[in-house]
Amino acid sequence: MISLLRYVFAVLTGMYIWFITLQFNDVDAALWVIGYGIAALFSSAIAFDVRPRLLQSMMTIYSVLVLFWIMWLLPSIQGVWWEGEVEREVGGLTIVLTSQIAAIVYLRRMSRL
Repeated sequence: MISLLRYVFAVLTGMYIWFITLQFNDVDAALWVIGYGIAALFSSAIAFDVRPRLLQSMMTIYSVLVLFWIMWLLPSIQGVWWEGEVEREVGGLTIVLTSQIAAIVYLRRMSRL
């Protein structure tokens, strides 16, 4: 199970790198490149089994920031996720938040072993 999760996080790392490449034509590209870049770094840390002491705390802080980012964008949603840019942005951030929560749970389990 543990090695399977490492493969899942490797795939997530690749997905976040792909998300970064999609941002370069956007007006606020730097913000999104940084946001997805941090998610890619955290996911790659899990994929390669790198566990510095502060990783779990940094992931928790990042997850809270992503949650606030989602809440800031929510009032701008007007339709379903495939119809507008804000809807797709919230979808991407939701994927990031979900993966970060899974990574935090994974790190907590690993610290107990």
